[in-house]
Amino acid sequence: METKFKITFNESNVQDSVAYILVSEFNLKPNILKAEISGDGSGLMILSLEGDEQKLESAEARLSEAGFNVSKLGKRI
Repeated sequence: METKFKITFNESNVQDSVAYILVSEFNLKPNILKAEISGDGSGLMILSLEGDEQKLESAEARLSEAGFNVSKLGKRI
């Protein structure tokens, strides 16, 4: 299953490696479609994740618990 997500972050978690968490903890395949960091340390990432539906849901919860704002996107962005 493939799902697209928008992840926003702030200066407190901008140094955390989202891709590493997704691969090492959930064995998901990320494809970063867009990422940007602004001057104040906040930013966003648009990515497509491929993997088991249950692992996708667990990863979404894990990132939310880590302080990231995570939202699912539709098929088209």
